[in-house]
Amino acid sequence: MEEKEKITMFPASYGDTLLIRVNSSKEKKVNLLIDCGFGFKDIKEKLKEIDNLDRFIITHYDNDHIQSASKFLEENGATNSEIVSINQIWHNSYRHLQFKKRNSKSLSAKDRLKTEAFMAECNKTTSNESEEKEIGAKQAIRLGSKILEQNYNWNKDFNDLAISIDNKQEISIAPDVSIILLSPNHKKLENLESEFEDKIEELLNIDNVPEDDIFDDAFEFYAQKLESDLIKIQEESISSECKLSIQDVEELSSSDNYSPDNSVANGSSIAFILKSKEHQYLFLADSHSEIIEEQLKKLYPLCTETPLWFDAIKISHHGAQGNTSPNLLKLIDSQKFLISTNGKHPRGHKHPDKETIARIINRPIPKKVFERTIYMNYSLPHIIELFEDEALKNHYKYSLEVATEIQI
Repeated sequence: MEEKEKITMFPASYGDTLLIRVNSSKEKKVNLLIDCGFGFKDIKEKLKEIDNLDRFIITHYDNDHIQSASKFLEENGATNSEIVSINQIWHNSYRHLQFKKRNSKSLSAKDRLKTEAFMAECNKTTSNESEEKEIGAKQAIRLGSKILEQNYNWNKDFNDLAISIDNKQEISIAPDVSIILLSPNHKKLENLESEFEDKIEELLNIDNVPEDDIFDDAFEFYAQKLESDLIKIQEESISSECKLSIQDVEELSSSDNYSPDNSVANGSSIAFILKSKEHQYLFLADSHSEIIEEQLKKLYPLCTETPLWFDAIKISHHGAQGNTSPNLLKLIDSQKFLISTNGKHPRGHKHPDKETIARIINRPIPKKVFERTIYMNYSLPHIIELFEDEALKNHYKYSLEVATEIQI
């Protein structure tokens, strides 16, 4: 009998690390690692138990998605594979974002020092948030350089170009296993490139960023800093927790409470549908709802009439309300919703937001499903106190479960 497919949501603090194991028609497991946030030791031991990673997908540069990635790749090595063999890495670095012409002029010594100071300033913000004590700041950065240094296969499915729906949308991974890319597009990546280059051009008083490897590293520092700046902006007073009524859930799930995430860093997230021999899954990283809605309507026009069914949906941005719109949830549904976070961001923001949970549960239940289950890889008191209520659960037909391994 064929082994069940499995999603492992590693306890990665307030970040993401997911291992997906699905079945191929060649009777072999296809393994994907999505991101590599905190908790490297646990990830390392688990990966030693599998034969290979068909794809290591690094969705974007946020610290909570890449904190352990360069350390993992360094210890693993592309040739000897001390931990696990990696067939290919998907990851968009600055070298892939060639939407604006680069300057061929050499970087002066003075401008190099300015750029290094810029990187150090960016690093002050992100390094203080790290919970990965065994990984120093210098080890946890320069991911792109580490991939090059170890000579991993990098973005080969996209002919060494950016992971973008404008370059390629459907990718075969193995017999009967494929990925349909939903995000990012060129526009989202160009926004991130422009944001970075505007800073560098202002810093160095130039018109175009020169061709120099230092800017690959500077881009990583800056992209991670963007998320930290966003958290500062989004910090808000959290109301005292209490039991919710049905009326409260109705109000929380209203479109009036939706404020879309406009972060250029999150907009660059790699989000996709994974199709295996028997199942299909939706992995949303920290993506923007609007691009996902647009792509689903384009690829599956009937989803506006009947929601597209997935065997599991990994919710975007740890359940932040700005990344799961009511309109998106009209297009998709599942019996299993996954949220990865401990709800303890060092800057005080509590994910998931109660609005997101309310939006997930406050919808008609499909005939094939008795109830929806929201899986969390940590016990989250601020959610459990609000939603672990028999009256609500009976009315909306849902359950909450703390689990790190979900079998399909």
